[in-house]
Amino acid sequence: MDTFVRLDDICVTSNLNELNDTTYIRHKKKRFVNDRLKEENEFKILKNMHLHILWNILKYPKHIKYRQINKQALYNKLFSKCHTLGTDFEQIFISMEVHLQYYGFRQGNDNNWYYQHYPIQLLHLWKCYQAVITHQIIYKIRHWIKGSVCILSNGKWKDYESVFDYEHRTIMLFDKNKLKIKSLQLGNPNKSSLEFNVHIQYYNDIDIHQTRAKWACLILNHTWHFRTSHPLDRDDLSNCLSEFGSFHVIWKDIDKRIHKESLNPYSTTLKQGIQHVRHKLLMINHFICGTDELILFECIFDKWKPSILLNMNDSD
Repeated sequence: MDTFVRLDDICVTSNLNELNDTTYIRHKKKRFVNDRLKEENEFKILKNMHLHILWNILKYPKHIKYRQINKQALYNKLFSKCHTLGTDFEQIFISMEVHLQYYGFRQGNDNNWYYQHYPIQLLHLWKCYQAVITHQIIYKIRHWIKGSVCILSNGKWKDYESVFDYEHRTIMLFDKNKLKIKSLQLGNPNKSSLEFNVHIQYYNDIDIHQTRAKWACLILNHTWHFRTSHPLDRDDLSNCLSEFGSFHVIWKDIDKRIHKESLNPYSTTLKQGIQHVRHKLLMINHFICGTDELILFECIFDKWKPSILLNMNDSD
């Protein structure tokens, strides 16, 4: 009988120890998750502030107001963001001031921050901007985003270093030879607003008589012409450009490659959307095979998500 009592005591003690261990592990995991979330929020606050400051200076290099930062306004903005996300304000504020000095700002007698260089140190700020941009979520998802693009400028094709600033719906282009920056603004730079007017159209530029070169090209918003040497590069570029829009249609081609279309849900009918995809496939096949028509183009409506009503008419 004593043996059974001792065994019961051992089992109870063992269960309590296991319970304590489990509780300890659970608290440890919870603390780890909370610490990780806090770090992510701190990084998010700093990243967005850096982007905002650098974007303003690079887009408006001659505007003095973007080279001056009121300390109290900076303090209030950071404090509000830190309070909302529950992060360490003092640590973030110190880090922000260190980065401002690295960018070229110095504090004046009034404790406000002033950019010290005119003309601005464009190359240095561009590299800082590039470094911050790559921490955007889309850059981590779409790891093939190009660091350079070829764009038609003043009737000539030019290569630019490029960054896709999805926070401000801006494509920044850097001419490293002339040390100049130009920006392509795709709608409202305020990310919280909706943007449905990102339009992309494919075309091919083929010269069979003189240079015998062929380029896979696209037009962005009926204005800006881009070109690539291969249709797969054009597809990747198109997907990245579509991310600037707020509404997307995702589809797969016969090779299971994913395409993302930015369409306006308020003005584009189903028929127009299908015609857009058909034209895209036609341009791809024309570039690769030289064909002027698609051999097969089929939409399997019962696999669409959300499903498509079978009784829709052409105006829908």
